Amino acid sequence: MVPLVTALARRFDAKVTILHVVESVRIASEFAPLEHHLATIMEELRGKLDHYQEDAFRGLAVDRDFRIGHAVDEIVDAAKTAAPGFIVMPTHGRTRYRELLLGSITAGVLHDTESPVLTSAHAAELPEYKALPHTIVCAVDLSEASAGVLTAASQFAAGIGASLRVIHALPSFGLAAGFANIEWEVQAQTRRKEYAALAAGALISAPVEIVTGADVNDAILDDLKSANADLLIIGRGKTQGLLGRLRTGAHDLIRRSHCPVLSI
Repeated sequence: MVPLVTALARRFDAKVTILHVVESVRIASEFAPLEHHLATIMEELRGKLDHYQEDAFRGLAVDRDFRIGHAVDEIVDAAKTAAPGFIVMPTHGRTRYRELLLGSITAGVLHDTESPVLTSAHAAELPEYKALPHTIVCAVDLSEASAGVLTAASQFAAGIGASLRVIHALPSFGLAAGFANIEWEVQAQTRRKEYAALAAGALISAPVEIVTGADVNDAILDDLKSANADLLIIGRGKTQGLLGRLRTGAHDLIRRSHCPVLSI
């Protein structure tokens, strides 16, 4: 993710905070002698952070923040303090729910933070960014939050000189072919009208494409590939319930997208 971060920082003349959190460790009294070794390890980690990707970040305004504590809490707290444009972090994308299985630090941050998060479940497989993203797909669900997502996507695309493709996904209907086509067209026409009102209120001129697939996420992912997009922008949802801002649909898109996802 570093080439993308540095390219964005140079484009927007932005400061970068490189944060590393070490999970806090409590040592029982009978193992007190280990505290010295733990302190040595911490110093080594601080040294690694101080020199991490020096060449890549050379010439940029960079803060390096080393913390000890619960990783999710520390990242969310750092974001509140710095009020960043967005948090950037990779994820393995292995778990669906934060509270089930092991969860992940990225899933926890996506759940808790109010900041936009730029992440990729396949960061290790990404080609190195030689330039900024050139094709952005913004998927909107036409909820109340979509206006903010659409505005942010439009401003971001304009800021980096990328083309913006706005889509709204509808699942294909499992009815007889004739009835399915009629139902789909009625739904699509309704959604186009809803989008027109939304875009007008947000002063956005980009048209919407109605895409379809076996389900909503399949439709979005298929469109990403056909458009050869290198960034997906989605809404993450409001803070509510067990899943908070990390809705299952958003997590599934992040986990399966071949390109980075900026969730707002």
